[in-house]
Formats: sequence, C-alpha cells, structure tokens
Amino acid sequence: MKKISMCCAVVVLLALSGCFNKELTPEEKTLVNALRVDLVQTKQELSSANATAASYGGLIKLLATARVEILKTNEALLEQRIQAIESGTKIKIELSGVEPNEALAASLLNEITATKSEVASEKAEAEQYGGLIKALKLSTVATREQTLAMLEQRYLSAKYGLVQLGTTQSAPTIPGAAVTASAPFPEAAQPSQPAPTEQLSIPPAEGPFGLAAGLSKDEIEAMSGEKLTLLNDQKNLYTLQSAPKPNKSFEQLALIVSPTVGLCQIRAIGVTIKSNSFGNQLQSSFTEMKDALTEVYGKPLEIDALIPGSIWKEPKEWMMSLNRKERYLSAGWSSTSAKPLKNNLSGIEMEARATGGDNGYYLLQYTFNNWDSCEAEEKAKARSSL
Repeated sequence: MKKISMCCAVVVLLALSGCFNKELTPEEKTLVNALRVDLVQTKQELSSANATAASYGGLIKLLATARVEILKTNEALLEQRIQAIESGTKIKIELSGVEPNEALAASLLNEITATKSEVASEKAEAEQYGGLIKALKLSTVATREQTLAMLEQRYLSAKYGLVQLGTTQSAPTIPGAAVTASAPFPEAAQPSQPAPTEQLSIPPAEGPFGLAAGLSKDEIEAMSGEKLTLLNDQKNLYTLQSAPKPNKSFEQLALIVSPTVGLCQIRAIGVTIKSNSFGNQLQSSFTEMKDALTEVYGKPLEIDALIPGSIWKEPKEWMMSLNRKERYLSAGWSSTSAKPLKNNLSGIEMEARATGGDNGYYLLQYTFNNWDSCEAEEKAKARSSL
C-alpha cells in the first residue's frame, strides 16, 4: 500500500511540475509543429548573428549584438509557447498578449522575404570589395539584418499572438549600448537638449561624437533619436543638435551625408566663450581642446599668426584681429600612410573664431576617407543646375 501511495505522489508531483505532457489535440499539434519550424529558423539566425558579432568590431559588432538580443527574445518566446502548449507550464516572460492577426502576419512575411533578398544581394556585393568600401557595405548589411530581426519579432507576434509590439518599439537594451557622455574630449556631459524618451535602435559608433564614416541619414537618426534638419540640399548638409556621444563643449553638429556613400564630414560648432580683449579665455579653451585631441590623434600642425600690416597688432586687440580675420589660431591633423588617423579619418581641422570683441568659439571639422566621393557628388549637383 505504501508503494502505491508513493507512486501516486510521484505522479501528482510530475503533473503539478509540468513535466508530464498532456495529450495534444490535432490543432495543438499543428500549432506546435509550426512553432518548432520558426524556432529552428530563429536558432539558425541567432547562430549567424553570434558569429558576426564574434568576427567583427566597431559598428558592425554593435549592430550584430543588438540583433542577437532581439533573436534571443524571439527564441525564448517560441520555446515557452511550445512548453506552455505541451505541458501547461506558465509562461515566464511577462508581455502583453495579443490575438493572432493572419492578414498582418502575411503582410510582414512578404516584407521579411523582400528584406532577406536585399540582404543576400548586399552581402554578395560586399564580397566584391575590400578595405573601407567593404566595411561600409557590411555595416549596411548589419543594420538591415537588425531590422529583419525586429520584423520577424512582429511577425511572430501577429502569427501566434506572442507579444504586443508597438510601432515605436526598438531593440532590447544592450549593456553599454545606451547613449553615454563619453567622448574623445575632456569634460564630456549630457546634451542640453532633452533626452529622447524612446530607446535608441542603434548604439553609438566608435568615431567622433559616436559617429562613423559611411553612416546613412537613417542610421544617424536611429542613433541620436533625432531627425536631421536639411540646411543645404546641394551640399547634402544637415544639422544635428544632440550627438549619439555628446560633448558639452559643442552646441551643434553640421553633417555632410551623401545619399550614396553616407557620412563624410562632421563640423562641430563650439559653445560661445566669453573672453577679454586679450583673448585669454578663448585661447585657454582652444589649447585645452587641442591638447585633448593630441592625446587621441597625435601632434598637429599649429598656426598662431597675425597677418603682416594689420592695425590690430596690440595684445589687447587680439580678439578684434581674430574677428576681422586678420589673425588665425588653428590646428590640423592629417592622415598619412606612415601614420594614418584612427576612425577612417583623412583629416581634422580646428580653428578659433570671434563673433565680436569679447565673444568667440572654436570650430572642429572631421573629414573622413570617403570625402572625395562626397565632394564629387556635390560638384555634380552644382553642375546639374547650370
């Protein structure tokens, strides 16, 4: 009798623990089979994303890492739905459920199929190149693959009612992927503009202000959470108030973003510096920023000169001569084959400017290695209007 009671207890415990599978209805079997097909595909994509993250660095690695996090969520949702159907185990991921939507699922599946075709084509094209061009094209592929993972998450939601996804939902949080105050300059801080309320879908890149050569307009907007404002269509010139990695020494960025080769130049406009007529405060701030850049990019070529014949030659007329463009204070870094600049930069220019006898600022310009292509495109646009 004791043996029988013990067996019954074990059976009860198994049933309560969810380890004792129930008999599935034909409809449930069909659903589980469909879930398993999607689970196998998700696992394959997760393996591919992990391989990409392990093989690359910089922006491609960050994008692949974001994709991994999305695919892990997809995998967990599918596995727990299968477990819930087969054993009755309570789903552990607490997310708002929705009813399946076959029409939406079909529409998303068409979009997924088209996106996969584009990704395959872009991957094949990237293999035809090397160096910088290949890196830029692979960054585009990684961005599209991240978008694909999010489309698949919406598809699973519509197909199985797994999770409620709003149109503004973005990638899961990735350690270190949020906007930070870190920058290649001292005393970095959060931007003066209010931080965006939505989580960013692409983490900052490794370059200046969290930007990198070749980033598209859409990628920059996804990183910053802000729409770029077009200043000059002929020059592909846009303004950005809040950089992915902001620095309190600068109040605005002007970006040249080509529709074909992406970001090729950053112009950072410094905050206004109140200075005496001798220019002491402006010169001190300029030197501090120049020294910080020197630590990152090496020693620059410096110019601190007054134009011969200028009437503004007295020490107390320093700001006035700068304002009249008869004095120059600048520093420049150039990339060479022997000492290439990091972050795919071809050059950096820094220049002090005055807006009056007692106010000034400095302008910092980063030019990337793809500048020649951007410049050629700009000239072509100018010629097209003649």
